[in-house]
Amino acid sequence: MAIVVILSRLAIPAFSSYTQQRRSEVIAAQLQDVIQYSRAEALRRGIIITICGANYTSNKTLYGCQSGVNVNNWSDGALSYIDSDSSSSYNTGERVKAARFETETLSPATVSAPSAILRINPDSTLSDASGNESWVFTITQSINGASLVSKVKLNKFGNSSFCKVGVAGC
Repeated sequence: MAIVVILSRLAIPAFSSYTQQRRSEVIAAQLQDVIQYSRAEALRRGIIITICGANYTSNKTLYGCQSGVNVNNWSDGALSYIDSDSSSSYNTGERVKAARFETETLSPATVSAPSAILRINPDSTLSDASGNESWVFTITQSINGASLVSKVKLNKFGNSSFCKVGVAGC
């Protein structure tokens, strides 16, 4: 019995860390999915698609894009839309795709981006208001006193890669 207790005390923290790392990978995959789908739609429709950090209400209903001081916080999810009325903001009915990230877990994840919005041009290249041609989304979690940091890197053509900080090449 004592051996089982000792082994479980060793295994539970390792399993928790593994679970949180997998959640970071799921968030990265959801983000990549929204971007790839939006690129395909921009190319297919021949129009600009805008992607922003989503803002969900407390009952998990999509409200719109993050605003104010939280514009670089994409922790709730990602929203892609067609700005059909040229208002520079999301309006109901303009949605192309939305993803709500499962960040409210044992260890909440923070997803940050270098800008408030990302535009996908009709030729499927990416840009933002600053003219950046590459983007890095950072997914940060803290568990058992350690920070787990992952990144989703995009180039201007929308090609993406996922890596864990601390691993060679990240």
